[in-house]
Amino acid sequence: MNYIDRKSKTAKIETISEELFLRRLILHILPKGFKKIRFYGFMTNRYRKSMLALCRMLLGIPLAQQIETDDLNDTAFLFWKYFGVDITLCSACGKGHISFVKINNRGG
Repeated sequence: MNYIDRKSKTAKIETISEELFLRRLILHILPKGFKKIRFYGFMTNRYRKSMLALCRMLLGIPLAQQIETDDLNDTAFLFWKYFGVDITLCSACGKGHISFVKINNRGG
């Protein structure tokens, strides 16, 4: 059995018995009635906190009412955290929230 050692980051070979192989294989089989859940899009692990904060802002929950997290590096959140200014608040009515759209200029 080939595998990559995570500590030394090198490829290694391990010889295991049939019983141990089947035991390890069975660990990957879910019990009856269970379903494997994988998160994609805004629920992916890497961006979950910042995307949930953005979703809450789009639903109309002000940043001041959202739970503060240190991992959140969203520009609007940082403005609220350090300057006390909600830059998503509409300057015209003062009630609605503005959503920011990222524009990618791709060559072609």
